[in-house]
Amino acid sequence: MTFESAYFQSLIPPYLSIPDKQRLTEALKQFKSGDKAKGWHPKFYTGFYLSKQHPYFLQGDLVREIRYAYWNAESRTYEKKYVDAIIITNTCDMDSSNIRTVQKQVLFAPIVPFSNYLEELAKTVGQDELQGVEQRVKDQLYSNVFYLPPVGPEQTDYIVPLDEIFWLPGQEFQTYTADIEQNRIASLDWFGFFSLC
Repeated sequence: MTFESAYFQSLIPPYLSIPDKQRLTEALKQFKSGDKAKGWHPKFYTGFYLSKQHPYFLQGDLVREIRYAYWNAESRTYEKKYVDAIIITNTCDMDSSNIRTVQKQVLFAPIVPFSNYLEELAKTVGQDELQGVEQRVKDQLYSNVFYLPPVGPEQTDYIVPLDEIFWLPGQEFQTYTADIEQNRIASLDWFGFFSLC
């Protein structure tokens, strides 16, 4: 299947403008399978985040300090921590004006500075293996880890451990909206959002 095929084009959201559809198609072409000998190249994450922010939270937003039940493997107990996280829940499901009979919670996955992850990994693997893991993460080759390119004033890149999804009550998360500019790190643009999904 090529990126120009009718099937692939049917997967792109129909509500995007033609330039956005073209940009998304070109960006996703970076994720073709292959290797360096056959023309494989590193991924370029241009246009991964929105430049304009919305006055409400979106699916794919990176949010500061969400309450999280951290599993301490040494003590074999859960501890309360606060972690930066990415919103997994659909945007309209978080909207407080969307009244539902069955309430929905807000799902998150933690985001971890990639440098912190690599520092921990360096304690257990050699330099060659560490560099290999670093490149494979950046190439999005792991099914349970999603790489987020540098963002924010500090230009921090992150990983999302997708097998650590957690939830927060929707009403509790609504309190974050009052100070949304401070609480939101960034929002994924169509390229980033579609890559995550």
